[in-house]
Amino acid sequence: MEGAETAFSCKICYSLYDDKVKKPYIISPCSHTICFTCLREIIESNSNPNCPFCVREIKASISEMKPNYELIDIILTIKTSSNETKCVKCSDIIDKIYFKEKNNNIQFLCKKCAKDEKNLEDDYSGN
Repeated sequence: MEGAETAFSCKICYSLYDDKVKKPYIISPCSHTICFTCLREIIESNSNPNCPFCVREIKASISEMKPNYELIDIILTIKTSSNETKCVKCSDIIDKIYFKEKNNNIQFLCKKCAKDEKNLEDDYSGN
């Protein structure tokens, strides 16, 4: 996975982040981000939990960890803009957002154009 799909999904379960159960949380002390569900599983299933990426010991409890509010704000902005957003390819109003990262910018696509893009590259994600 690359681009926007990785930026907006948990690197453990590959689910897209949301503002509820799959809320992105910052692992303390290393600051990696995974969803709350995976974080809880890691902490509750290990007596000495480690970050799955850098293997640093997680000393904080779940209640001491904080959501990644910056990422949540981006996700909510994308979700709320879906009622007004037009596809960058065909200008149709988007009912379900698909996005891709191009030159460090997020582009919004309708389902049809996202499928066309999918044939060319794997750098998009449904939301």
